[in-house]
Amino acid sequence: MFWFRNFSFTVALVSLCATPLSRAAEAPEKALKYHEALLKRPHNASLFDRFFGAWLDEQPVESLAEYLKSQANKNGGQDWTVLALFEIRQGREEEALVALGKAIEAVPDDPALSMDRAKLRLRRLEFEAARADLAKVAAGKDETLSREASKLIGRAWLREGKSEEAIKAWDAVLAAHPDDEDLLEDLVEAAATESETKQALVYAGKLIEASRDPYQKTLRMLRRGDLLSNAGQNDEAVEVYSATLDQVGEGSWLEREVLGQIEKVFRKQDRLDELSAELKKLAEAYPRRLLIQRQLAKLEAAQGETDTAVGRFREVLKRSPGERELREEFVRLLSDGERFDEAVEEIGKLIEQAPTEAGLHLQVAALRARQSKRDEVQAALGKAYDLLGRNEANGI
Repeated sequence: MFWFRNFSFTVALVSLCATPLSRAAEAPEKALKYHEALLKRPHNASLFDRFFGAWLDEQPVESLAEYLKSQANKNGGQDWTVLALFEIRQGREEEALVALGKAIEAVPDDPALSMDRAKLRLRRLEFEAARADLAKVAAGKDETLSREASKLIGRAWLREGKSEEAIKAWDAVLAAHPDDEDLLEDLVEAAATESETKQALVYAGKLIEASRDPYQKTLRMLRRGDLLSNAGQNDEAVEVYSATLDQVGEGSWLEREVLGQIEKVFRKQDRLDELSAELKKLAEAYPRRLLIQRQLAKLEAAQGETDTAVGRFREVLKRSPGERELREEFVRLLSDGERFDEAVEEIGKLIEQAPTEAGLHLQVAALRARQSKRDEVQAALGKAYDLLGRNEANGI
């Protein structure tokens, strides 16, 4: 009986001694290789993902938590960093703050740790503590993190409702890097994201002045127009958009973007008459820009000024008679205005350019059907049938 009690006591003792450190020996081999690499590069997100995934392939997440805690308590150093990042990912903020504090003590020369703690504190609305961490990072030697920290200090002030302090912080970092276009661009977006549109416009103006590349300058002018539009300063936005036309090529995607933004500003307030007036002004100022004429013609047609729209479109086609997309657009305009004979005539010109395209004859058939011209419908369908052949024309 004694030997049985002794055996039971031994088993219980072994069980009690099965600490996380002993269970760590069961850690997946592949995960341990990633963990070794992660200790050298603890802030590498993709490496952490591989480590995390490799562990979960063989063990539950609870065992990973135990392993990382045991390693941190045993080894210290970057093991605290890895544990902190794990706790952040698991959403355990209190545990993450504790681990980050110990990681910062163990690796005081790693500014990324203070940055991580600052971001966590910002999420928890611990603004003063967050700014203390950010100030430490901003004063450090890592230039990239230093600038990011300086921008976040401004955001921390804003989220605390102290916009004047935020602007002071941002102006200070800008004064230290006056020619940095990337920094200015970041400040524009930071202010806009925090709904400080007035300050975002100030930085946008400085950014445009500092822009050396014409293409970038144009994009930044468009961004300033967007900010004005979002702030309800619609007339000012239109002025900015219109001014960018001097910087963009005829028929370019940027020209389409500019005209699209101008139209959007007027349409959101249902100011179609003013949109028409603005487009007419631009058409007069830029007579060679066909996109303006096309957009104006479509607007005139939509407002019932069909004759004016058709006349304008014909003038555009005279200057670009071989552009298929333009003529197809004209066909749609004529069809919508129920000017079917003229639409068929324009499709005839498209058929001259593409005589083997059966779809054009089908368009003619559809238009003639709307006119109830049965013979012409059949004639057009016959031509389409001949081009398609028996197999493809079964639907006809």
